[in-house]
Amino acid sequence: MSGKLVGPGENAVAPVSVQVRCIDSLIAEGYPRPDVIKIDIEGGEADALQGAATTLQTHPVVICEMHDFAPEEVKRAMKSLTEAGYQVTRIPDRSPSDHSRSHHIVAVRGDGV
Repeated sequence: MSGKLVGPGENAVAPVSVQVRCIDSLIAEGYPRPDVIKIDIEGGEADALQGAATTLQTHPVVICEMHDFAPEEVKRAMKSLTEAGYQVTRIPDRSPSDHSRSHHIVAVRGDGV
């Protein structure tokens, strides 16, 4: 999984290594199950959802930013959600700035659970 937080015309700083943990491993260690999961990780959404497969069975609401620069990742993420029984709705972008490369979705279980 990788991401870029530097925009056009900005200078990058040295890389910083961080530990990555999946949600399911945190739940297995005793952290409380979330009611809502917010994902905004610059193209790694499908991997995050894969790491939350067991947690998704408890039906938390999922809010996620998707990026058009990674169409295969978007397809994988959408597949993970729909296979887990979620209905996905795109949240309209009402900001005056151009966010044509990304959009937000909200996913809830189709059975209302």
